[in-house]
Amino acid sequence: MKKIVDLISKESLNKNERLELLDELYWLDWSKLRDSFPDIFNKIFVFLRNDTFNEEEISLIQKLYNNPEGAYVEEFSSIIIKLYKEDKIKFFKALHLNPEEGDALAYLFRNNRIFNADTELDEILNTGDLTDDEILTTKAFFRTYENLCNT
Repeated sequence: MKKIVDLISKESLNKNERLELLDELYWLDWSKLRDSFPDIFNKIFVFLRNDTFNEEEISLIQKLYNNPEGAYVEEFSSIIIKLYKEDKIKFFKALHLNPEEGDALAYLFRNNRIFNADTELDEILNTGDLTDDEILTTKAFFRTYENLCNT
C-alpha cells in the first residue's frame, strides 16, 4: 500500500510510474486504503476518472473490474464505460493486450446496455484502425456480448 500512496501523492508520474500504479491497484486492499488514507483513496478515483490513458494503461484499468476484492465494481464500471465512449478503438486495442478480460467486460456492457452490437461492431471495424489480431479480439468480445444478451 505504501508504494501506491507514494505514487499517487506525486505531483506527476512518468510513464513507468503510471503503469506501476495501475498494476498495483489490482492487488490493493481497497477497504484498508479507504479506512487508512481516505484522501489517497479519493485521489485514486479522481485520477482514474479524469486522466487520459494509453492502451497499456487502459488494459490495466480494464482488469480492475475484476479486482480480487470485488469491491467498488460500480466505480470501475463507470470508469471503463467512460474509457470506451471516449475512444472505442483505443479501448479494443487495450483489450487485445489482455483478451481474457473480455468476458467480464461483456457482462458489464450487457448489464449497462452500452450499445447496439450490430451497428457498433461494423462502425469499429470500418475504421480500419485495428490490426487483424485486434479485429479477432474485438469480434470475440462482441460474440460474447451477443451470447450474453441472448441467454
